[in-house]
Amino acid sequence: MVAYDGSLAVVDTTTDTITTTLKVGENPAAVAVDSKTHSAYVASSPGNVVTVITR
Repeated sequence: MVAYDGSLAVVDTTTDTITTTLKVGENPAAVAVDSKTHSAYVASSPGNVVTVITR
């Protein structure tokens, strides 16, 4: 889940609770997850910034 305050919430899907909040770029717009590398990519604008989160 992304928020427009520059943060990404990590959600435990078994309990539907937020486990942590991570700072990412300004105005995060989308998240892509790569299950093979256990990485998440957060696209933010303005600035065309991609934040990479690894396990």
